[in-house]
Amino acid sequence: MLRSGVRRKSIAIYAANLFGTEDNLRERAIARKGDAAMIESYDYARRKGTRELGWDTCTDLAAGLAEALEPLGIDAVVGIARGGLIPAATVALSLRREMFPIRLSRRVNDEVKYDSPVWWIRVPPDVAGLRVAVVDEIADSGETLRLARQAVVDAGAVDVVTTCLVQHSWAQPEPTFSGLISDELIIFPWKRRVLRNGVWRPHPELQAALRLSASANRETRSGGASKPARSAAARQ
Repeated sequence: MLRSGVRRKSIAIYAANLFGTEDNLRERAIARKGDAAMIESYDYARRKGTRELGWDTCTDLAAGLAEALEPLGIDAVVGIARGGLIPAATVALSLRREMFPIRLSRRVNDEVKYDSPVWWIRVPPDVAGLRVAVVDEIADSGETLRLARQAVVDAGAVDVVTTCLVQHSWAQPEPTFSGLISDELIIFPWKRRVLRNGVWRPHPELQAALRLSASANRETRSGGASKPARSAAARQ
């Protein structure tokens, strides 16, 4: 339960990119990988089916998150870059609250490079004493939201809740609020296509994931009936 009567602080606009020496050394040591290696940290074969989300649906899911957060008296929103900034901005604008971008990710230039999330932009000290909602686009393993929440707590926030547009059933810990619970392969509207050499093409990671998911589903059907995907169109 969020506590009331928290002192509100003036919030300065924050943007700090923390590429430390260790991060630079690790980045230079990364070799470029193909599509198969690019998604090695994500077990897309676990997905049961596919679901495309349109912009209107994502807007509605973000609005639902704002409705869940509004009674809690949230002081600020922390959005996890990159995709998480889209619902985070929607929630922050809906609640008329400041938003701070952070970035911790397994990705470099949108390709998976690390087994665990790496910090690139850290939590600002401005969150100290505030009630904060951490927002991301999806909770897969749950690790990113867990690390982000702990960092916000360590920065001095009084209360912290975690939210996302979509949550897989195996996410641990589970987010406080999610717009949709589904074990399907989720296709967000901002991840359908990429621009390469002036030509819009299907996202290569998505294509590889669809192939893996389709292959796993065929093997499941040939070996026996599969369990239905768990989904819910309501917040937890």
